[in-house]
Amino acid sequence: MVRFLLTADVQLGMRATDVPEVAAEVRQARFEALRRVVALAKEEAVDFVVVAGDLFQDNQVSAETAYQATAILAEAAPIPVYVLPGNHDPLSTDSVYRRAAFTDRCPGNVTVLESDETVAIPESQCKLYPCPVWERRSSFDPTAHLTERRRGEGQAISIGVAHGSLAIEGRHSPDDHPIALNVAERLGLDCLALGHWHSHFVHGTHTLYPGTPEPTAFDERDSGSVCLVSIEGPGAAPRIERRSVGRLQWLLWEVELPTHSLEELRQRVESLKSRDETLLRIVLSGAVDAADLLALDDLEAWLRAQGFLYVDLRREVAPTHVLMSALGRLAEEDPVLAGAIADLERLASLDAPGDASEIAAEPRPVEELLSLWTEARGAETVDRAAAAAEAVGQLAQFARDVLR
Repeated sequence: MVRFLLTADVQLGMRATDVPEVAAEVRQARFEALRRVVALAKEEAVDFVVVAGDLFQDNQVSAETAYQATAILAEAAPIPVYVLPGNHDPLSTDSVYRRAAFTDRCPGNVTVLESDETVAIPESQCKLYPCPVWERRSSFDPTAHLTERRRGEGQAISIGVAHGSLAIEGRHSPDDHPIALNVAERLGLDCLALGHWHSHFVHGTHTLYPGTPEPTAFDERDSGSVCLVSIEGPGAAPRIERRSVGRLQWLLWEVELPTHSLEELRQRVESLKSRDETLLRIVLSGAVDAADLLALDDLEAWLRAQGFLYVDLRREVAPTHVLMSALGRLAEEDPVLAGAIADLERLASLDAPGDASEIAAEPRPVEELLSLWTEARGAETVDRAAAAAEAVGQLAQFARDVLR
């Protein structure tokens, strides 16, 4: 049996240009995450640790960053640590792995997987089949050479280590180091340990991405962990356990107004814990009236006083009167659209006689409107006035987009 800890995409030295005000804190959190990886390896007494690419953000990181990395990895001793160059830190002529931190002064327990030569893990019946990356982008499958390499190898637990994108339609680019989906099964690998995707992902039984150990961006999902992998013997399916090591949480909230109120948003914010370790971005969309525009200024000031490490309120909203004006101009040119608007406004105002549309059009008879409404909604209970008013608002948004 063999047990190892798998991580990837640590990206030490990350610039964090999306959150420049707290970039230093974000960079420091990544070093802390690596320390927690090492501490977990020692706590679990694993046989070895694998970093499946992108230990660094790029090959231009400072010498201090490189030395900090090796100092942290040295703390894992006597546990061996195997580091694969990835697409961010490839084995190019200027590679960070060619510096003194990884050559003359490299800790004895740290090995950079600089070639595709098979690596036998000391004191175990386990072999690594590394696939180092040589350039930032490539249409070449980094695992292609394993077909020849696997021939003639003796019986042992076999682990492929590569960095790239599984060739799943819609989830990879042709020049993003595409990896065939059936590599592990075709070559009889007990595990194919991959880096490059920042979210934890398991394909089939034997192929997995651990994800980045420390979240990297607002649009990231399922990150902040490493994988503890156990394999009973050659041919056995790996047992994969996720272990959380991330500290910061990056939250992206997309809120449409007036479907959700500003008060609801405040309550949602108040429910958050560990705000000093939270980066929050709120994107507001929809139509708002003049009063809500003023309320947004107060909301932003309130958010900045809530103790977040980073908070960003992005306004992609438009004043209601502007949208309705745009809708009116479209309706003047399109009688079908004008009729739809009239119908919706008639539905919205059935219980409030006297409300009149600002857009002149001939609405349908009330009986026909109610019949159409019942047919469309079925038995579903809906606030007719609110739903119709929201539909008018959506048409207004459409009008703004068309008239831009």
